[in-house]
Amino acid sequence: MDRETPTYAGLMLSLRKYRDRFVVRRNLKLNAKPREIDVFIIDKLSDIEPIDNDIARIFERHNIIELKNPEEPLNIDVIWKGISYAAQYKSKGYDDFTNRQGVNIIQMKDITLTFLRMSKPKSLFEELKSLGYRIKEEFSGVYYVCGMVDIKMQIVVGNELKGDDFVPIRVQKNNAAEEDAIKFAKMADKMDGVLEKELTDAILQMSMTENRELYERLRKERPDVCEALREFFRDDLAAQYEAGVLAGTSAGIKQGIGQGIIKGEKAVQTAVVQNMIKRGFNNDDIMAISTASLDDIENIRQNM
Repeated sequence: MDRETPTYAGLMLSLRKYRDRFVVRRNLKLNAKPREIDVFIIDKLSDIEPIDNDIARIFERHNIIELKNPEEPLNIDVIWKGISYAAQYKSKGYDDFTNRQGVNIIQMKDITLTFLRMSKPKSLFEELKSLGYRIKEEFSGVYYVCGMVDIKMQIVVGNELKGDDFVPIRVQKNNAAEEDAIKFAKMADKMDGVLEKELTDAILQMSMTENRELYERLRKERPDVCEALREFFRDDLAAQYEAGVLAGTSAGIKQGIGQGIIKGEKAVQTAVVQNMIKRGFNNDDIMAISTASLDDIENIRQNM
């Protein structure tokens, strides 16, 4: 599986409470030509149960989401391109949820269009207003765009979102709040699925790159935070640690017990560093989380 982008990872973890009701597809092809929707979500319960999540409150059965990183433009042409994706998806005449084909099998009222970006596109908002379209901040960081077309459309500004659901998005911004970094570290410790760990990896790399000083300070002042992150990278290494303790215990002497514990802790540290190296973290990020020195990390890299 290709490494996921931090923006996609933040979106998916922010909506994780509803993963059982969603069918999520990446890079959905609209036709034989290379034109793809970034994220496509089918809400299986759209007609039954509302969603208590500011991004997804607008969702209908078919939901198109375009992800924009800070370097990518979000201007009026990008908006119209997204609208064209929605029109092309509607006009293909096939409902991906019901597996039915026919004319008007997908109605426009059942499609929503979302643009997700970390920072506010101020120039775009000004242009949309100058053209007579209405921008309504429905929730913090969630702006509904009204009057362009007959489709539910919103622009989500990641760094303005409020609430714990959106910690995975907010923690990626430059100068992230210390509270968000602490919450996400503890959230990472509870991730156990393969996909959730991969999404968490992508977010951690972005967050640590954008907030190196913050994580260095947390390493010194909040050992519980670093321990939570080490636990995330530790995987199933408790057995190795216990093996070290048992090896010492079997010797029947305090010295043996102490040596066993040290050996187990060293094995855990090495495995944590190895996992971070495999996932693409640089030396500075590894030192900010693990207890390994630069020499330790370089030796582990050479021996892998």
